[in-house]
Amino acid sequence: MNMSANFGMTNELRGVEKKSGESISTFSASVPRPAFEIYKLGTILLNRKSKKNKALYTNIQYITNTHLVNPI
Repeated sequence: MNMSANFGMTNELRGVEKKSGESISTFSASVPRPAFEIYKLGTILLNRKSKKNKALYTNIQYITNTHLVNPI
């Protein structure tokens, strides 16, 4: 038994008809995620944004200090 058969049975049980050309990936995207996964994703995205902002701030400080020492 392969995975696509399992997804097909699940859709039948849910009363969802598969549209022509629909892939399995659209089904998995519609599955609700547990709250801890959503929280974890939000934390990851927030950490990325913080690191990016810190890098930008550091670059701005470096450029500003360089221009103060060596004005153009």
